Amino acid sequence: GGMSSHSPIVQILIAEDDRDLQIVMRLIIERMGYSPHIAGNGHQAVEFVKKQNFDVIFLDCDMPGLSGLEAAKVIRALPDFKARTAPIIAFTGQNDPPEPLATVFNEFLPKPSTTNDIRNVIEKYLPFSHRTQTRNQPEPQDTTLILPYVDLNAWAQLRQLNRAGQPDIVNDLIIQFNSGASTRLLRMQQAIETSKFSVLRSEAHQMKSISATIGAHEMSRICLVLEESAFIFSKEDLARILSKLNMVYESTRLQFSQALAA
Repeated sequence: GGMSSHSPIVQILIAEDDRDLQIVMRLIIERMGYSPHIAGNGHQAVEFVKKQNFDVIFLDCDMPGLSGLEAAKVIRALPDFKARTAPIIAFTGQNDPPEPLATVFNEFLPKPSTTNDIRNVIEKYLPFSHRTQTRNQPEPQDTTLILPYVDLNAWAQLRQLNRAGQPDIVNDLIIQFNSGASTRLLRMQQAIETSKFSVLRSEAHQMKSISATIGAHEMSRICLVLEESAFIFSKEDLARILSKLNMVYESTRLQFSQALAA
């Protein structure tokens, strides 16, 4: 069933500095039936928490400025009991988060995370009465299509959030993804040409997450290679990997349209 009228709207805070990832997270949380609040950095997140209570807080560990860890420490020291004890979830690119993090965060999610990871962690920390029962059984996927660049399993997870009368979340996310992808690929190219390897690394990191969320798994894999080798490989090698990423993006975009039309 949908949300019962007496169930309070669950407030979720997401601190994430990348605009495309903000839009993806906002859409996913809204479709779960919860109310998303987006903070662009750690300072903003702390200000939000001072002003109102949140049921679950997501902090990205890799934000510039006040990091997710520093923001979490500030929140844990706030005078308000509810703020101090709110569940704080860390998005982290590291496979094994360092020990001190465990004292501040309730939980770690890898970047990238699946839609189900995000939903499960929210539901774990909500009282049962507050959960929205939105697990729609998605239509069985037509597997006759051969789509090496598209992970239809990621689509099925996202489509559990579809509601009658609302546009398909996968379609919405792909429109969003396509609108930003070529600019991001161009920024990576410029970063390589001008030796701004930290820019390359962070652009690749963000694209890796967004790609994984919408099932562009081969793009996500190549972005991981770029992210990890940004300071190691020669410019020529980085440029070669990027041109591979460009080609895979063209094919992925084509296969997205084929799969959406199927």
